[in-house]
Amino acid sequence: MLLLLLPLLAQTPEPPAEPPADPVAERRRAQGEARAAARELQRARDSAQRVLMAVFQEDRLTDLGREECLNRMVAFDRDEDARVSFEEFERLVKWSPFRSPRGNDAAMKAEDAWTVLLRFADADADGVLAHEEVLAYFDERDLDHDGLLTRNERADGPRVGEKAPDFALAPPGEGELQSLSALIKQGKPVALLFGSYS
Repeated sequence: MLLLLLPLLAQTPEPPAEPPADPVAERRRAQGEARAAARELQRARDSAQRVLMAVFQEDRLTDLGREECLNRMVAFDRDEDARVSFEEFERLVKWSPFRSPRGNDAAMKAEDAWTVLLRFADADADGVLAHEEVLAYFDERDLDHDGLLTRNERADGPRVGEKAPDFALAPPGEGELQSLSALIKQGKPVALLFGSYS
């Protein structure tokens, strides 16, 4: 009998199984990460737009016109190749009343401004800004297509006329997450009440 028990005693006990992951908690974590990434991307886009406006705008209190943007690019395009290189951009930054996107009076380094602008405006990723690329970026940010980047269009956060972002909320108790888009597709009435936006 002892011989029968020895193999059982020699076996190493299996570690206790980890409890299964809570799918609701996992979805919430993933959605939180996605929202944080979307906020960071929006901040970067807004920063690029502020760089564009600060560099190409004569008077920071007025709206930036599409023609003014193009005229300034043409004026500083030394080799007249319809593309702005970093060296040309650096001259433009020094000439313009450019200030940091944070709104303070400390001048932002031209290299940093260039990097921010290239991220969104350099469509072919060749390290220079073609006139068409800058104007295409301008047009993308010009929500009402009136040829001006206005105060509303350069404000951080959601803009007038912009589609609301989809999000999910957990109902009280142990219910499944409900996304705004799913409720709308089901034809259910939805009322969103917000106390503040930050």
